[in-house]
Amino acid sequence: MNLVEPHIASLFGLHLPPQLALFVTLVFIVFLFRRDIRERPNVSGALWLPLLWLVLGCSRSFTAWLNIFGLHVSGGASNEEGSPVDACFTYAMATAGLLVLIKRQVSLSEVLRRNGWLVAFIAYCFISVVWSDYPFIAFKRVSKIFNHPIMALIVFTEPDFKEALTRLMK
Repeated sequence: MNLVEPHIASLFGLHLPPQLALFVTLVFIVFLFRRDIRERPNVSGALWLPLLWLVLGCSRSFTAWLNIFGLHVSGGASNEEGSPVDACFTYAMATAGLLVLIKRQVSLSEVLRRNGWLVAFIAYCFISVVWSDYPFIAFKRVSKIFNHPIMALIVFTEPDFKEALTRLMK
């Protein structure tokens, strides 16, 4: 039993269901981000993509968040298969990120040419897919990893990189 939770609830006189408390918290966070963007408009709205990617990567899967909000979504037949909803969300985020980078005229070949360690990591990932006992599952997992550099490039290509990184970490 958590001894702090009843004390805090009685302190504020609030007794909210967990889903409602989560929703109110998320709405407040969105409000704060929107207010921050209005005060300093030198960061684009595309920063929401890396923020969402970071929040989901550091917490729960997309389907777990849907289940918290009462939209019950089942996963795949096994853990190896994964959830089709999570896969669609991951590829939608990657597509949106690539569209932002294309709009910003980022040359991916130039990025790869200037980042040898990234190329070495990508090569290692594809080699590991080849020697895997389950190459299709390994390929799906490796393809999810490629979203990390896409989201990082969105932050790096902001007009004011330092401000974007500061805002993202807030």
